[in-house]
Amino acid sequence: MENMLALSNQSISDAYTQYARSIFLYIYYKVEDEELAHDLVQDTFLRLISYRGKICFHTVKHLLFIIARNLVNDYLRRYYKACLLYTSDAADDRI
Repeated sequence: MENMLALSNQSISDAYTQYARSIFLYIYYKVEDEELAHDLVQDTFLRLISYRGKICFHTVKHLLFIIARNLVNDYLRRYYKACLLYTSDAADDRI
């Protein structure tokens, strides 16, 4: 019974077909960079593969958006931290 609930490769392919565009639009709205959004969509589905044996197809959409949100948050955290470090270094150079 448990094997019936776990995601198969075909289920992941179906999930990609069904949800990739929605995930892309969500990520693109947040990061405003098309190439980065495509990369993060790929990362989202790669992470989904690592959860393959633990979830069922009925919860995959919710999990995809959680993964996408976390990836976007991680990216933005690193991006703004780098911007902050860059601006503080530039301010130090002016002194």
